[in-house]
Amino acid sequence: MFGFQVVLSAPVFVAASQQSDNVNDPTGILLQYGVLGLGALVLLWFARVSYKREVDRADRLEAEVLRLNNLIQEKHIPALESATHALRDATEIIRDYDRDIRRIEPVPSPVRRPRREPQGDG
Repeated sequence: MFGFQVVLSAPVFVAASQQSDNVNDPTGILLQYGVLGLGALVLLWFARVSYKREVDRADRLEAEVLRLNNLIQEKHIPALESATHALRDATEIIRDYDRDIRRIEPVPSPVRRPRREPQGDG
């Protein structure tokens, strides 16, 4: 089985090494090592594809974060500001109401009871 794979792969090695005239192209150099070189090429290809996929994913997620930040700035912050103003107005109304009620009916101050001295055997 191993000999069969080498026979089928030999034309690929020869063709790749003949096409690789560029000094920066590692294909011909790696294919000189046979199956190990082919494995290294597959790993390099996988690394490149995986890196590109992760970069594209990161770019897509960054765009999504920017979109959500813009949505927050455009819609949620004004809504929070109006809710804050409504709470401030409600607090002022309750404070005025409480002040008016105290003018009409003064709240009695709490009654303090005298302290009892502890009884001892003495």
